[in-house]
Amino acid sequence: MSYMYLGGIARKMDHGVEVFVIDDENSFHELQKYRPEVVCFTTTTPCYSFTKEMAKKIRVELTASFILVGGWHPTFNPDILENETCFDAICLGEGEIPFKNFLESYPDLDKVKNIPNLHVRVDGKIYRNPMGNLMPELDEIPFPDRSIYYDKYEILRNQLTKTFLVGRGCPFPCAYCFNDGMRKTYSKKGKYVRFRSPRNIVEEIKLVNSEYPISYVQFVDDTFNSNRKWLLEFLNYYKISLKLPFLINCRIERLDEEIVEIMKEAGVDRICFSIEHGNEQFRCGVLKRNMTNADIMEGSRLLKKYDIRFITSSMVGLPGETLEMAFETLKINQKIKPFSACMYVFQPYPGTELYRIAKEQGYIDTDIKAEDITGHYVWGTGNMKSRSVMKVKDINQMLNLQSFFSFLVKHPNFTSLVRPLLTLPHSKYFQFFQVWYNFKMKFKYSAGLRERTNYILQLTAYFLPAFFQQLLEKLFRFQRM
Repeated sequence: MSYMYLGGIARKMDHGVEVFVIDDENSFHELQKYRPEVVCFTTTTPCYSFTKEMAKKIRVELTASFILVGGWHPTFNPDILENETCFDAICLGEGEIPFKNFLESYPDLDKVKNIPNLHVRVDGKIYRNPMGNLMPELDEIPFPDRSIYYDKYEILRNQLTKTFLVGRGCPFPCAYCFNDGMRKTYSKKGKYVRFRSPRNIVEEIKLVNSEYPISYVQFVDDTFNSNRKWLLEFLNYYKISLKLPFLINCRIERLDEEIVEIMKEAGVDRICFSIEHGNEQFRCGVLKRNMTNADIMEGSRLLKKYDIRFITSSMVGLPGETLEMAFETLKINQKIKPFSACMYVFQPYPGTELYRIAKEQGYIDTDIKAEDITGHYVWGTGNMKSRSVMKVKDINQMLNLQSFFSFLVKHPNFTSLVRPLLTLPHSKYFQFFQVWYNFKMKFKYSAGLRERTNYILQLTAYFLPAFFQQLLEKLFRFQRM
């Protein structure tokens, strides 16, 4: 949603805005024809390699364009401005205030080079500015401009689930997450965890619903239930204002019967929560995710009591983890029987505590590069394979366990039969088990033939030869989502 928020700010300031989903040469030619004065990227570590390559291409083809990149990766890796001449500036932290200040100042680089949160290259010299204050009142931020995507890309406009944000920040110190580092980055710069008012959120949803199709509202905040007082106020207001089912991410240990009952009344359709690991001591001590197995069991019981679907997420390939510990993660998921369960391969992202620990304890190379740290499927890069940069014993078996994880949670009786297969080389055919469950979920809630065709093409990429896959993608005008 980052581009939508920045687009909303730019449009309010009467600037022309266009978004480009670069998935082939034709779409890049469209960007060339548009000839933007300013090109903006937002990037995470998994997507950074793609961002850098696109910026290099734009630098060659559109030499006059000013290239600005923001997001979590440049925030925790500000040295990319020194290492890569394709970028003119980077934005650290939340972007709305610095981006507004940038638009008010550009093209006067003498002003741009002094904007808080920005590091800017001017005449070969880099100017590094301190972090500015956080925006205290989120209701003052213009609504995201969804038209930049929805009016251009029919497949996105017609998706039945539309995403929204209710706040900023997370109060928990999880060792694998950027939020702890971001909170420290903004030390003494204002309150880190903030929420929009219920009225403001509902107003945005109603506005979007009047212009585009919505069947489900998805709140994509990391922790929807971190503030009980705000949560109760929001649920009661939503209940009387809208009749749209909604999807949320929660901390399972912060759910109680009163909250779950009101969530059900308000229209919650699905809750996602992270277990991360089945070993309680490891989860609390190493991952700093302070919840007990009893918390997980009780929260799951409440959700089942009120007939609320829930999806779990966990990790594997962590520093200090053993294969037997990974099986503890499988077992607790099998016990609580979620609607669906996902397991992700841990990636040591810069700026997190586990990145520091992994380096200090020799689990990753000291000279590791951002391009080496990739997730499962990274949009725009063609990466379709789970992999790990961690030097963990039995990592191959852990990768195979991740491939079978969703299947084994649903079908625990197959665990003893699958376990011997984990010693085999990691294979895309094993990974197909995980992909199949993701496909079923997306296909079920897709909005029409075009979107369903896209999901089918994503699925076939795992077993069709590349040549035939490319022919199919051209034939059906495939767009990665």
